[in-house]
Amino acid sequence: MGYVSEATKNPACVRMILDSIQETLPFGAILTSVHNQLRFFWSPLKLTRGFSTHLSWTQCSRPAFAAVCRVACQSATGFRLEWKTSMPNHEIEWMRLTAEELRARAAADALVIIPVASLEQHGPHLATGVDIVLGTGVAHRTAKLLAEAGLPVVVTPCVWTGLAEHHMAFGGTVTLDYEAFAGVLRGIVRSAARCGFKRVMLLNGHGGNAEAVAVAGSALSIELGIRVAAGTYWHVAPEVIAPLLDRQPGLMHACEAETSMMLALSPASVRPDRLAEAHGPASSRVAGQPSALFLRRSFKDLTPSGVVGDARTASAAKGEALLTAIAARMAEVLRNPALWQAAPGV
Repeated sequence: MGYVSEATKNPACVRMILDSIQETLPFGAILTSVHNQLRFFWSPLKLTRGFSTHLSWTQCSRPAFAAVCRVACQSATGFRLEWKTSMPNHEIEWMRLTAEELRARAAADALVIIPVASLEQHGPHLATGVDIVLGTGVAHRTAKLLAEAGLPVVVTPCVWTGLAEHHMAFGGTVTLDYEAFAGVLRGIVRSAARCGFKRVMLLNGHGGNAEAVAVAGSALSIELGIRVAAGTYWHVAPEVIAPLLDRQPGLMHACEAETSMMLALSPASVRPDRLAEAHGPASSRVAGQPSALFLRRSFKDLTPSGVVGDARTASAAKGEALLTAIAARMAEVLRNPALWQAAPGV
């Protein structure tokens, strides 16, 4: 554990430390002066004028420390650092934050990640909540990587139902029509915008939602005047998925990839005694159908098992590797500042 103590009494030393960090505050994090105290909205630190004590590198992000140094450079008397536990810096779940804390995240230009999923059949070996578990898991892991990099982020609860008409023949499935689904997404994103958030990611975890989520992202960006990105996680990160699979070129349905990740995240949702039956065709398209040609048909007509792909080589270790790789790639994409910049004239 490293500490900064004597150096903070000397503004010249502080400037030298700041120069060595070479990081700037992400997305304009806000400092506000209240009764001669400086409160860092997206950090658990409370800065109080007075004598210098220490800063724990293991508990404070580098961008937060950069802000502390900037404050110290303006104070001849130095500063004291105290923990302010009522502002959880690394909490990423919207439902675990207070309204005040969420207003602070919005003021810091936090990214809102909205997992979008479906409740539907996933073959004889998986519970119906696969897309909910995996979509939420990818969103949380991605957000934690962003938070560890010092970027403000918050994840809403998962939109648990979507467009799943093509699975209805198997039972165990809940579906919405397009108008209802689009309305739910619009209501959630609009609420985030009214709370002051200006950047949203619709992180989709169900293939049947892919086109609708993309359309919603574009439409809501225009309607609300904020940046709304949208993508299906295995479409965003296919290059990190394929090398980890033995029998498939990518993620399919109730397949090697999804079953492996469920073994890692929710093993009780997997029926090992049914894995021998967990295989089906290698594609949900008929012979000769290009990948760019969309025509939904009932999965019952495509695969008697409800599976597309082959889950028989699934493992928890493979699932953990997939989750780690997907989250890392998603975080890499979402922390690209160019993604969130408005085009000239927009």
